Amino acid sequence: MQHVGRAYLTFWLLTALLAAQVLRPADAPAPRAGTPDPYLGFIAAGAEGNLWFPERRGIGRITPAGHIDHFALEQEPDYLIAPGLDGAIWFLLPGALAERAPDGHLRTYPLPPDVRRVGGIVVGPDQHLWLTMDMIGSGGRIGRLGASGEVAIYPVPAKHSALGGIVTGPGGNLWFTGGSPDSVGRITPAGAITMHKLPKGESRYHPDDIVAGSDGALWFTGTGGIGRITTSGQFSWHPVGPGLRWPWRIAAGPDGNLWATEIYGDHVWRITPAGKVHAFLVPTHNSGPWGITAGPDGNLWVTVTCANRLVRITPAGKMREFPVSDAHWDGSYCIEPV
Repeated sequence: MQHVGRAYLTFWLLTALLAAQVLRPADAPAPRAGTPDPYLGFIAAGAEGNLWFPERRGIGRITPAGHIDHFALEQEPDYLIAPGLDGAIWFLLPGALAERAPDGHLRTYPLPPDVRRVGGIVVGPDQHLWLTMDMIGSGGRIGRLGASGEVAIYPVPAKHSALGGIVTGPGGNLWFTGGSPDSVGRITPAGAITMHKLPKGESRYHPDDIVAGSDGALWFTGTGGIGRITTSGQFSWHPVGPGLRWPWRIAAGPDGNLWATEIYGDHVWRITPAGKVHAFLVPTHNSGPWGITAGPDGNLWVTVTCANRLVRITPAGKMREFPVSDAHWDGSYCIEPV
């Protein structure tokens, strides 16, 4: 049983700031000096039937028909974004969680100063917001933000850090990834944590994003492949193919398959529950597919960061691009690190 520090983050809601501005559609945010515009992060399906994504100095919204609106922010959001309750959209601002209500109002919740990074956010089976965090000097933590103002922190076992995605899985529990050491964790709504250390392979798996599959198992991205783990801890690994090394974000598709993006490259992968992998090439070269989610239209939607495009993909693999900006990243980010 993990120690629960409920008082540790109580100030999140006690010091929550209701922004005076209402986020209304605006022109695309102006480029900042020396940087391309916009910066596309992940993508999330909203309850109202549209898709939402972070961009430089704002968040964007695209309809299934391809119409794009921009909502300017005073600060630049991080790459994470997720649907919330009652049509809200959650994302990250420097040092804070932000919630955009359906009426456009923005409420922010300051993060503690020792949060080094947030790896994932999701609404859990208990209707609370859950997030993975790495803390300065103290490893990984799972946080739960309660609707009434109570906030709880759950430390993961010692030496676990580099926490990634988090998702509601089978049986009413949440599952998350840990990159150091390579592991997948489960946390109950009551805060009990179980870690499954992945077996050693030829190299580290670096598990990152995670999703619940149609087969009742959890699927996650890692270096060179897609992992699968059952609720009892049985693990299997599915390489994505020679020369394709870095699956990044993963989503459950409307076709019952899993779909993942290649962060340093040009591919989107479809993975069947049996582990068969098929690669689809994104039209724009050196594109950097990042976020992916199932849309309300029965298709997959992808943010293509380096090309500043959104891509709609049918379950059969047919693609259509929607330019968000004419800018194209040509810096070191869009080159795979050595």
